Amino acid sequence: MPRYQAFKQYEPSQAAAIIFAVLFGILLAAHTWQSARAKIYCLWVLILATALECAGYILREYTIHHRTEKTPSVIGQVFIIVAPACLAAARTSSRPYLNDAILIYLKYIW
Repeated sequence: MPRYQAFKQYEPSQAAAIIFAVLFGILLAAHTWQSARAKIYCLWVLILATALECAGYILREYTIHHRTEKTPSVIGQVFIIVAPACLAAARTSSRPYLNDAILIYLKYIW
């Protein structure tokens, strides 16, 4: 009889999920505080990437206890995979013309 009753045979580490969720949560708070304190709004891509990583690891910890639910697992994996692309975009968002265009667009929306 198979040990797994979930849709995939994968045994995630609960300790690693909790450690990384807490670590990225602390980094998210630090990046947000530093960006707001220094009024450097071009770091929004870095903050987004850190939030995606934190949410991804929180969802991974959630799926450890709810193995038969497919949606949280898929969303968590997508968040963890997409976050490094946002970090790569954070390097290019340091260009002034791109930041100005993004900030003007965000001000227009809000």
